[in-house]
Amino acid sequence: MIGTTLAVFLGEAFLRLIPPSSPDAIVQPDSLLGWKYVPNTNALLPAQGSESVRVHINSAGFRDAEHSMEKRPDTFRILVLGDSMVSGTAGQPVRDQQLFTSLLQRELGDKSEIVQAAVPGWGTDQEFLYFLQEGYKYQPDLVLLAFFIGNDISDNFKPLERAGQPVHKPYFKLEENGSPALVNKASEKPAEGPASLASQVITSLRQHSKVYVLLHDRVYLPLVRLIWPTSTPFSGATAEWYCRYFATDAARYTPRERERALAVTRALLTALRDEVKARGSQFAVVLIPQHVQIYAKERARVTESCADLRGETIDWDIPYQMVEGVLKQEGINYLSLLPIFREHAEKGESLYDIPDFHLTPRGHAVTAQAISEQNILRGTAQSHR
Repeated sequence: MIGTTLAVFLGEAFLRLIPPSSPDAIVQPDSLLGWKYVPNTNALLPAQGSESVRVHINSAGFRDAEHSMEKRPDTFRILVLGDSMVSGTAGQPVRDQQLFTSLLQRELGDKSEIVQAAVPGWGTDQEFLYFLQEGYKYQPDLVLLAFFIGNDISDNFKPLERAGQPVHKPYFKLEENGSPALVNKASEKPAEGPASLASQVITSLRQHSKVYVLLHDRVYLPLVRLIWPTSTPFSGATAEWYCRYFATDAARYTPRERERALAVTRALLTALRDEVKARGSQFAVVLIPQHVQIYAKERARVTESCADLRGETIDWDIPYQMVEGVLKQEGINYLSLLPIFREHAEKGESLYDIPDFHLTPRGHAVTAQAISEQNILRGTAQSHR
């Protein structure tokens, strides 16, 4: 027992001397936004195989090259807002050059400049606040919001806050005139939720133990990918984590809850659009579908893994259709990746990582190609090539 304790203690001490190996280790609390990347940090994140992915966070606190606030003359600047589907550090990390923002930069050429401002777990509310606080200073010609259907609707609505979330976040409510009003700041008391004891212990270990993070990311997750074929339901702790974080917006909430969450999301989208346009910029949205909308085997896995969903008939496209309807009604320029992803999936392409369900390098490549080719830029960036 003493020997084991000493070994763990020495392991913790040693691991603190090397670059972080977990995405959580390069994120810090933020009094306005809830959390952000730690500026000017580096990490070596585990990936499939023996190689790690080197991640660098710039001085602004994003996974991107350095950008000056002053825009170069004759340059079309695009500010991309999003979460881990953009930043590529969650789940199986994606290399810098494989991110769709990097690929899009190469496609558009030197006359365009992509500024990436994405942080894992952010909702539209945090992206809206970031633009008001800092993003507008980049003087973007276009603000491109990446909206992930899997959880962005619920991320924007306080009653649906995930139980046991370790860091609190800002939330908005609707004023009588329909505009969003900030009702609680990230620095206020964290929300309580019915998280299980196991979930609380795991959250604490992931925040404080380097040894746990190493064993989880370097041993446990690779074993999960090896043991569970793509058609096998998850079980145990993996199923609990999976069902809490992924079987959400389409399956978990009542129609009334979805409608209320959508109303806040609508207000945030239109408020962000209006703020962007008031500063002389354009605004557009890229709708990123969730994996269950693309792969039938993943829909089956969800209903088998989550006990309360077994035997249920779920229309996984409902959240997507709701947000797409808002964008159409509000006249917001958008790109729907759903039909594009389905077309590529029919060819056998793997666009999402299993079991984490973030975009693979191929998913990022398809996204970049679609943005470049599907007229989401309305001919503006192309004219600068």
